[in-house]
Amino acid sequence: MLTAATSAFALQQVTVRRAGAVLLSDVTCEIPAGACTPLVGPSGAGKSTG
Repeated sequence: MLTAATSAFALQQVTVRRAGAVLLSDVTCEIPAGACTPLVGPSGAGKSTG
């Protein structure tokens, strides 16, 4: 369950497509406020997709 009051960032069922490729598929997650949360992946994987 996502709780926006304690989250710095939250995604709910997000899918991102670029140039015919699915970069993120049905992602739901919560990034807690005040935490250090790395986002890692290969170049071109969509880490900076906004």
